[in-house]
Amino acid sequence: GFKECTSYDDIFTEQVATEFARKGFVVFQIEYRTGRIVDGNGTLTSAQEHLAPYRGILDVRAAAKLILKRNVANTANSNYKKFLIDPDQFFIGGASAGAGIALNVAYLRDQAMVDATFLTDPASTLSISGALDGIDSNNYEALSTDPMPLIRGVFSCWGALRMPAVDPFTEEAAFFKDNVSSPGASPFNAPVISFHGRLDGTNPYLDDASQDFLNSTDPLYNKESFCFYQNGTYQIKTPNTPAGTRQFTKKGSGLTVYNILKDSRINRFTEFYGDCDAKHGLSGDVSPNRYKSDYGTGYITDAAVTSYIAGRIAVFCQRIMNYSNVGHVHPSFRYLKDGTNDARTYFINCKNTRQCSDTSDANTCPPLVEYDINCDPVNL
Repeated sequence: GFKECTSYDDIFTEQVATEFARKGFVVFQIEYRTGRIVDGNGTLTSAQEHLAPYRGILDVRAAAKLILKRNVANTANSNYKKFLIDPDQFFIGGASAGAGIALNVAYLRDQAMVDATFLTDPASTLSISGALDGIDSNNYEALSTDPMPLIRGVFSCWGALRMPAVDPFTEEAAFFKDNVSSPGASPFNAPVISFHGRLDGTNPYLDDASQDFLNSTDPLYNKESFCFYQNGTYQIKTPNTPAGTRQFTKKGSGLTVYNILKDSRINRFTEFYGDCDAKHGLSGDVSPNRYKSDYGTGYITDAAVTSYIAGRIAVFCQRIMNYSNVGHVHPSFRYLKDGTNDARTYFINCKNTRQCSDTSDANTCPPLVEYDINCDPVNL
């Protein structure tokens, strides 16, 4: 959540990283700058809540560039040629705020797309890139001329992707499909695998008004001028027409991203795991009667569920890695027959309903309650 001075110990991503390393992946666990001030109202978005994830985008983009840069031999620097990674097989992901950063880095692929989701008020003397520098500036050891890796896939655990607050999904899909304008920016929307809880109060699950950023109008919270790249003030966009409107952008959940990427113009495979009882993150409670984030496994500990999640992500990444094409571009993960060709997916799009002790494919034990993707009960 970008909080400063937190005692939070991110056991989840440590376990995921360890399990990925055991499966043969080279894993980098990236830190990013924290710090935010929230509006005293508690429901409105402050300038700091725009600036914090933007700093995260800068930090992780620079880290990704630096990993590629240090993967190449350099006789003048012994830190180079240490990783021995395949630069064409690059994946990114995270949990909570880290997942949000990963999604933003993967899908907001140039400065124009970032600016469209970190909106600046006309009264502001600085844009967000003017305040904190552009996403492809010289950050750390990475230079503006150093290339970003082609991100082959993304995993998001209860994260959210920033996007313009436009509906329906077709309009949102058009934003991600048609708005890459910078030379050198990736034209690809990577496949994504997401895990998200229906009761998530931090990054709301359903695509409704709860996902909207409602910008603060309080001058104590809607502007900032401290710790910037240059002197000036960054002010977030304030209400316009109709009167009182403050929703310009929103944070799309794993379910929202799933629906967007299924749009025929993007046509990227997306795998989604929802839990109708889960909140933000895992339960942290080993009581079998109260554990509410098992994602269909029946497990009652965070460690067991985390291992399952890591395994699903690894299979997802491995299938993408196994796809062979010139230049290692993304496979076209299509779903349906479109009338002109057999557009079968490399993945099987189905629902796993094995929810009792019989784990065979011939499972005849019906669940007490069946849910659709929105967690509405069906077939009671």
